[in-house]
Amino acid sequence: MVIGMKLISVVFLAFLCCISFFGTNVDSFNPETVLIDGKLWMKENLHPHMFARVPVVKGVAYNFKSDLDEVYGNLYTYEEAQKLCPQGWHLPTMEEWNDLFDYLGGLEIAGGEMKTTDKWRSPNEGATNNSGFSAVPAGGANNFNRFDGMGWAAHFWAAEPENGNAYVPSLMHDTAEVYVLSLPLNMKASVRYIKDADRISESTFSIPSGNKVNIDGYADDNEWEDSTKKNIAIDSREDVEVYIKHDGENLLLLFILNSADVKSVLFPEILIENNFAKNTVWTDSNYWFHVSGSDCYAKGKYNEWENCAVESGEWKAVPNYPTDKPGIVECIEISIPFTTAGITKKSSFGFALLVTNTVNSWYYWPETARISDPSTWFEAVLE
Repeated sequence: MVIGMKLISVVFLAFLCCISFFGTNVDSFNPETVLIDGKLWMKENLHPHMFARVPVVKGVAYNFKSDLDEVYGNLYTYEEAQKLCPQGWHLPTMEEWNDLFDYLGGLEIAGGEMKTTDKWRSPNEGATNNSGFSAVPAGGANNFNRFDGMGWAAHFWAAEPENGNAYVPSLMHDTAEVYVLSLPLNMKASVRYIKDADRISESTFSIPSGNKVNIDGYADDNEWEDSTKKNIAIDSREDVEVYIKHDGENLLLLFILNSADVKSVLFPEILIENNFAKNTVWTDSNYWFHVSGSDCYAKGKYNEWENCAVESGEWKAVPNYPTDKPGIVECIEISIPFTTAGITKKSSFGFALLVTNTVNSWYYWPETARISDPSTWFEAVLE
């Protein structure tokens, strides 16, 4: 039962095609995500290339144009949507869709908050995509593969069907309003999954929003109290303490190194992947930041020393380590603009920290992370 929604009952001829589900593989499913009201939603429509191995059940591209699938996703029957759902994810219930619409201001405007500002037929009424949901007008199809709606409508399956039909939240080009259809299960619509709550807590690191910081190398009173704190465990000495937050424009970190003497100096490094695909090798979406006598920064590479500078210009770390003679640095403040690392408030990203002497000691957070393998990093989201 849907409460407080416009319910449009749409009746189509029912003919369930015979589809083989044997061989469907749901391993290594790593779509882009967006955190909305504490839930991690897929931020693009399901398509076969999201899987490590393309599954037998592929759905159907609009008008069978396979070049559209990665932009608009494929269209799936309800049964296909449920069958393909990987472990750790689920098809949203109508209650979860309702929660999303309420969070975005109610049915009358939520569609505008969800629609992209491009790809829709004019007038794309109310479209802002402020939520980061990035709904595109992928249209739909009936059981005879008669397609309709590309460019002006988006339809999404909801779980828990009733009386042979399922609810389908729908967005239109000429209104910011959300409509809810009731469709037969053999119709074809777009699919968005939500990550299970327990999987979010296990694999995702939330970075809190806080006040701006004066990056001067001094942790002033109360300056970092709105941060989250993590420890990097170090052999035979005090742990390195790291305080992490963001100010809406910059990722902010404070490393308290607790150096015992100059012989145990460790240099901070920050690893970021702006499109967290969990690849086991580095790509152009991976970034390496290093602080020592100068600031070192590389895209798609790590341990890249050729472009190091005392002041990078693109990001800031204070202080640098003294270069004239060995010295102890107790505290380093770092600010990395979102634009430098290509991260946004609407998407998750790969994230790991380490301290190293660059010779024979590397200490990580999370402890299982490795600099050479981005798939071992945490998935981070900005609150």
